[in-house]
Amino acid sequence: MYVKKGKWLFVALTLAMVLMLLPAMGAAGGNNACGDCEPYFETKLYAGQTIDVGKVIVTNTEDQLCIRYELSESALEDGWLIYETHWAVGKNLSDIPQTRGNRWGTNPIPGLFPYGGEKLEGVEYYEECIDFPNDWIWCDELYIAAHAVIERTNYNETAWGKGERFNERGNWGMWFNYTICEPVELFELTFFIIGDGQATGEGFYAAGEVVEIEAIPDSGNLFQLWSAPAGTFGSEFAASTTFTMPSQDVTVTARFMPEEEFEDRDRDHTDLCVDQTGGVGIIVDTWDISEVADGTVFDFYFHALTQPDRWTIWYDGNVVFSSGWVSSEPDRWSVEPLFAAEGVQHHYWHPNVVATTWRTWSGGTHPEGGLYVGIITKQAGIDEIVIRTEGGEPGTLWYYQLCTQ
Repeated sequence: MYVKKGKWLFVALTLAMVLMLLPAMGAAGGNNACGDCEPYFETKLYAGQTIDVGKVIVTNTEDQLCIRYELSESALEDGWLIYETHWAVGKNLSDIPQTRGNRWGTNPIPGLFPYGGEKLEGVEYYEECIDFPNDWIWCDELYIAAHAVIERTNYNETAWGKGERFNERGNWGMWFNYTICEPVELFELTFFIIGDGQATGEGFYAAGEVVEIEAIPDSGNLFQLWSAPAGTFGSEFAASTTFTMPSQDVTVTARFMPEEEFEDRDRDHTDLCVDQTGGVGIIVDTWDISEVADGTVFDFYFHALTQPDRWTIWYDGNVVFSSGWVSSEPDRWSVEPLFAAEGVQHHYWHPNVVATTWRTWSGGTHPEGGLYVGIITKQAGIDEIVIRTEGGEPGTLWYYQLCTQ
């Protein structure tokens, strides 16, 4: 029996040491194991039990808990202002000052609440932050009671943050819960609009968060494409798509264009080499290669001038080539190849790399274009090549060739 007792004593001492260490592992650092937890909570602020006059917002930082009482626009228009606030918080409901109570419950005692402002002289909002006590850790569930006194001309009301009542009868004071969550750094997503339209999805998001965005063109216009210096799109060409947030603030550009500048043309391809030219706007060429022998290999030549243009090629429903924005000015373009087929021979053209060959241009190499060799091999029954050219700015000119080897 003595040995058994000694084991339990050892276990008890070990648990006690762990519990003593937990505060040091808590709100000042560590990982958030609370699941889907955000350091933000909002509840309504009611006056006279039924009058919705605003909201109470609770947030936390690495080491502080913050509360904000905020009157709504309609309450301010009605002349309400905040003259007193009293609030209390604890890990147990009993930490909030209240009477002993009876069979119906207890009554909160706002006059004994440790936090708040008693002489505010009429304000539209009130906010306050307190340091975490030593025994608070991530994921702790807190009990909060938020009381206020609001007034308008010759009339005042008691107000409480909406939650559960302390007492089933009489005093209608309320409390609510808040979970301490490890803060996540948020980054701002904004939009820059080119053309006539608007975009939705602005806000603050965590890195890696997938955001629903939508481009809405004005009447007589079409959405052209999305672009951003960081982050990734579900589709750069779809008006409704997703955007994966980078670990930085980012401005996403949405481009719109008048309908009359958009062309969608079918092209027969029975010869060995076809070419296309154009300017600003989007041109989608569908090349019919049904009369070309299976196994025929195609090369793609593209050329832009000073203003950026971009090419995307689809074959068998897959993107086999994406040039990125191409321009003779090196800081205005990039190459982002996407090859769906294996074993494709490709040659990237950068301003400081010599191009392989040129079929039509002479006079040296050109940073505004390139040659991709063996980009597509004709497969049985797959008889269309789709080439989308985007002329990014007014005044641009571009040229491309699709040729068999």
